Amino acid sequence: MSDRKRVIVAGVGDLQANDPALVAASGLAQRTGAELHLVHAYELPRLLGTSPEVRAFPEAAEAYRANALGQLHAAAARAGAGTAVYRVMEGSPGACLLEVAKETGAELLVVGAARGKRLARRILGSTAQRVLCQARVPVLVVRRPLAGPVGRLLVTGDMTELSASVFESALATLRHLLGGPGQVRALYVLPWSLVPAPLPHSALEETARKQLAVCLAHRPDHGLKVEPQVRVGEPSEQIVAEAEAWNADLLVVGTHARGWGARLLLGSVAEATLRDAPCNVLAVPPSHALVSVEEIEPTCVESPDLERWAEAAGVP
Repeated sequence: MSDRKRVIVAGVGDLQANDPALVAASGLAQRTGAELHLVHAYELPRLLGTSPEVRAFPEAAEAYRANALGQLHAAAARAGAGTAVYRVMEGSPGACLLEVAKETGAELLVVGAARGKRLARRILGSTAQRVLCQARVPVLVVRRPLAGPVGRLLVTGDMTELSASVFESALATLRHLLGGPGQVRALYVLPWSLVPAPLPHSALEETARKQLAVCLAHRPDHGLKVEPQVRVGEPSEQIVAEAEAWNADLLVVGTHARGWGARLLLGSVAEATLRDAPCNVLAVPPSHALVSVEEIEPTCVESPDLERWAEAAGVP
C-alpha cells in the first residue's frame, strides 16, 4: 500500500456535534490516522436586479463566515474530531465538496443522509446527487453511526466486469479506512421488465444465482466468502428490501453501469435507493473502480441472457 497520506473530506451541514457526516468522519480519521478536512458550504441571497457577482450584504457574508467557522470548530471539538482542517466556503455544497476533494486528493468523501423523505428528495436532487455523479472517489452516505468495522457488507450491481471492479474498489476502501467486513453478500436484481411472464421466477432466480456464483468465483481471493443472492423485481425496492432483511451494515453501489444496469444507480432509482436504504451506503464511481478492472477475469456477462437462462431452467 502507498505511503501517501490518507485524506477524508466530510461535508458538515448542521454545524452541530451530532451531524452524521461529522461524527462518522471524525471517528474514521481517529482510527486510521487520516487527514481530515471538514467543509461547511453556504449560499447567501443576492440583490434582485444585480449581477450574480454582487453580494446583497458584504458585511453580513463575512460575519456569517466567521460565525460558521467558530461553530464548526466547536462542533468538531464536541464530536472528538481531533486535528482537522476547517473550511467554510461560499457556494453550492456539492461544488465545494468536489473542489476540496480534488484539491486534497481525498480517498473518501463523507456526506450525511438527509433526515425526512421530503427533504431527502430535494437534497438528493442537488447536493448529494451532484457529489455522487461527479465524485472521482468513493462517497460514504452516513445514515447510522459507525460503531466500528463493517460487519455485514451488501454489494449490488449487474454481472459485468465493471460491477466486479466496483466490488474490489469497495473492499480496498474498507481495508484502508472503514475496517471489515465480517460477512459479504452479493445481490443481483433481475428487473420485472426483463422477465417474460411464462418463465417461472424460482427457476430463473436459481439459474441467475449460479451465474452470479461463477462471476464471484473469478474475483481475486481476499480470504472472504461471498454469498450470492438474487431477487426479481423493481431494483431499488429489492435492494432496500434485501438490506433490511439481512440487516446489512453497509450497502455498496456503483454510480454507473453498463447495459440495462446503467439505469440501476442513476436518476430516480439511485435517489430511491439512497433515500430509503436502512443502512450506510458506499457509492463507488467508475473512475475509481476501473483502476482494478484489469484484475477481474472477463467471465461475467454484459446483460442477462434470458433465452439461455430459460433453457437452463427447463423452459422450452
